Amino acid sequence: MNPVRFALAVLLMVPAALSLGILDESKPQDAAPIVEAPVVDGDVLRERNAQLEAENAQLKAELDKLRAELAWVSEQRYVERLNHQRWVEAVATLKPDSVKLVLPVGLTGTAPEEEAEEAAPDPSLVRAGEMVISLRNLFKSEGLYAYDLLEGGRFADGKLGPVVFRLLDDRGRLAGSLAADSMTFEAGRTGRSVTLVLSRGEERRAGLATPFSERRLPLTGVDPRPWIARVPELFPAADLGVELDDGKWDHAALRGRMNELMALDVAAGYLRFENLEGVSGKLMFGVDFAELDADGRVRRHLFADTMEIGTLDRGIVLQLFGCLAIKGGTKTPFPGGVHRVFLPRADQAAWRAAKLPGLTLSETPASE
Repeated sequence: MNPVRFALAVLLMVPAALSLGILDESKPQDAAPIVEAPVVDGDVLRERNAQLEAENAQLKAELDKLRAELAWVSEQRYVERLNHQRWVEAVATLKPDSVKLVLPVGLTGTAPEEEAEEAAPDPSLVRAGEMVISLRNLFKSEGLYAYDLLEGGRFADGKLGPVVFRLLDDRGRLAGSLAADSMTFEAGRTGRSVTLVLSRGEERRAGLATPFSERRLPLTGVDPRPWIARVPELFPAADLGVELDDGKWDHAALRGRMNELMALDVAAGYLRFENLEGVSGKLMFGVDFAELDADGRVRRHLFADTMEIGTLDRGIVLQLFGCLAIKGGTKTPFPGGVHRVFLPRADQAAWRAAKLPGLTLSETPASE
């Protein structure tokens, strides 16, 4: 066929196909059908998101629980190893002659009473065991359940050790351990506190060990008298048998004279001497000062076990030992328990003439 005629035939056939609907130029012949995405409700999405967050929180809680259990197992194993190590060290210090096998009478021919006399227990170990029992009861009676004393070692040279504590959280679960070569105590009579003094040890929490040369653990709000009565050997001599009052001073008159003198020098602020438990020699015991602002309102209280009045090149200094500040029910001990109140404008002659403990012109007490 002639190509020209064929082309003309095709051109004549296209309009006919269009009119019959065989060809539709507006729609692609091979295009895939369009499927619309389903519409999802926003509330459904939020509910699903909340469900996933709850599941995630539950998984995190389970993971934290597993970690806590793993830490507990780790600490328990450490305490067991430490107890074994302490036992091995104690056995190593024993002399071969002191270790004797006690057999029934039929095998040894010796009465049990005679064997007991020959193998007398070590007094340092016996007293240490008694102290551990007393301290456990004292911790429980004061509600100090965070410290569980496991081992006390032996008592020697005024110290108990080596000691091992289990540290417990507020639910009684193991939170760590505390071990030290020795332990002693300090008493704060006025501030009602007992301080544990641990030497050369380490604290372990979550498998991490923190060594220390000295660790002081203040137990505030604790009356030290029962502790001193049960384990007096662990307290320094200064806390024992101190005569708090020699009966030679009029406490009210003494406080009145000091308040008059302190009112003349307010360089350290306004102080009011409010309470005094006793006087012995140059020391005053159980002192309480109110620190006031310019309007006479109490800012805080200063409590101290003992106070001594001293002189400077110019002025007076009040030296407070075992001192802590109380403000709004919060107790804040001073570093080392020592606080000094300087009165640089105080007239030393007037203070001496007032016949105050340790600062009198003669040895005659102010009440005579």
